[in-house]
Amino acid sequence: MVVIRILLLLLLILFLIPFIVSQRTRIGVELPPEVLAPEVSIPEVFIKEVIPEPEIKEKITVQDILKKMEEAYEKVEDYQCICITQQLSRFGKKMYKPKVLRLSFKRPNMMHAIGLQGVEEGAEAVFRDGKVKGTHHRYVPFAVFTFDADSAIARSPRHGLRLDECNLRGLIGRANHYHREGKIELVGIEKIEERECYRLVMIPKKKEGKHPITKEILWVDKEKSLPIQHAIYEEGDRFAESRTFKDLKINIGLSDELFEPPKARWWRKKG
Repeated sequence: MVVIRILLLLLLILFLIPFIVSQRTRIGVELPPEVLAPEVSIPEVFIKEVIPEPEIKEKITVQDILKKMEEAYEKVEDYQCICITQQLSRFGKKMYKPKVLRLSFKRPNMMHAIGLQGVEEGAEAVFRDGKVKGTHHRYVPFAVFTFDADSAIARSPRHGLRLDECNLRGLIGRANHYHREGKIELVGIEKIEERECYRLVMIPKKKEGKHPITKEILWVDKEKSLPIQHAIYEEGDRFAESRTFKDLKINIGLSDELFEPPKARWWRKKG
């Protein structure tokens, strides 16, 4: 009985550690201001969709936009942004709380993400060589987990998108797929945080899977010719998931060290 009580006490202590040391390291050193996560506003444009009248003055086709995206991405060696994801739960009963991450990418196919807000603040993950290695300081601050990139836990919960399908290259690939196998239309131009974007609506040729996708929308920055928002819808125009890339910085010379697997630690790492 005494042993059980001790074990329960240890589990309680381990659970409380992330809260106790969330703002300080174990030795009590105050974290410098530059590593503290900024407050990021969560976009709400996906919850209720309103398609505007086309406002396109220049003559441009979907094929032109796809070509511009390919050409723009060919010049990308690395990039970093704030990535905000909103997702419907696996069984569609609720919306998960939005995730706010700092996402970094480097060719050929390396990704690093660290949580900036909410329960996943400080959680860190690296994707490379077909594996995802990450920590989750909210519950187990001292362990590093490894998953295959194809495993269910490493994919989006509702529609099973891999991590490399949710970055810039993956979204450009999805647009090209719809151009070949489905339907893709340019419906207008919208401003996303003061940036003019082409709004592409993509309709699948067939409704497939347990929760079939009926429509995807891709917002492409006119100036950079790269995606900055993406949303997925199901039957009845039900919103299922989205991702937004804010403060996108391209070719900033990211170090290979950033994409090394995260190490276990006893405090929440700040983004």
